[in-house]
Amino acid sequence: MSSTADRRAFAARWMGFEAIEETIMPVRTMSEYEIVDTNAENIGSCSLCGNKNANNLGHRRKANWLKERYAEGLRYKVLRSREFGDIGMIEYALGNHAWRPVEAEGYLVIHCLMVNSKHKGKGLGSLLLNSCISDAKKNQCRGVAGVNAWLPVDAPEEWL
Repeated sequence: MSSTADRRAFAARWMGFEAIEETIMPVRTMSEYEIVDTNAENIGSCSLCGNKNANNLGHRRKANWLKERYAEGLRYKVLRSREFGDIGMIEYALGNHAWRPVEAEGYLVIHCLMVNSKHKGKGLGSLLLNSCISDAKKNQCRGVAGVNAWLPVDAPEEWL
């Protein structure tokens, strides 16, 4: 691949480690943020997809669904700002347990990556992505795959 844009496009479609390592942005220091690795015991106290209200029916349903998926290897990590609380998240699973229509045996499949819009542009998505890549390497996966289930109707052609 000849250009940085080509490498980024490739990494965005199917992320192998070599392509990813060239595209990751520098991130803020970890002293400002922590990544909370959720589990069945602490998930109820975390923001879920930006919803912080544990009494909300959608929050409770998502928490219960996550509790059932942890045994399958699902990872749900919350990005917590020391100043602002929970501001982002990443959700991923082993390819053989992906609930998206993708064949990704040996890969981790990212199902959702979100950073609150008030905190975008600081490299925080890269912080979450780096955490996923680290897990993939630790577990000797072949790489990381991302599946996008939503695009705006007027998405630029280069997104497709």
